[in-house]
Amino acid sequence: MKPRAKWIDQTILTSHVYIGLCVTQEQLEYEYKRLCCGGTCEFAKPGCGNAVELIGKNGANCNIVSVNLSESSMTDIVGVIAHEAVHVYQNIMDYIGEKSPGAEIEAYIIEKITRNLFDAYQEMTKPKQPVACGEIRTPVPCGASDDAASYTAPTG
Repeated sequence: MKPRAKWIDQTILTSHVYIGLCVTQEQLEYEYKRLCCGGTCEFAKPGCGNAVELIGKNGANCNIVSVNLSESSMTDIVGVIAHEAVHVYQNIMDYIGEKSPGAEIEAYIIEKITRNLFDAYQEMTKPKQPVACGEIRTPVPCGASDDAASYTAPTG
């Protein structure tokens, strides 16, 4: 066996800051209710996104991004997600009291938030594949409809 290094997780900071993505009005309403925020939640208009900062029951900083991009081009999708990632970054900096982070750190954090949101978006919006009889389905991503987990292919 070669004497290789044990590489650790690349996460530099763990905190009480959470980022969630909603691609439907129902998902957004569910999260508002679950986090006990009260009030109303406005889902993004078609072709747009929205980032909302909430303080959860346990005092955690929760940033919920909603995007309504089903009719958008890939370029528009990436642009809207990157735009909302900047708002999430700004919310986080306000939350932790950081007034002047370095430009390179800022770029890396926004890149990480953007990538995570985009990966979540792709996972949540990929076309659902019919499940063959007896096939085990993988868990549904956070925020996706519970109905998708129990979907079975029609018979006959």
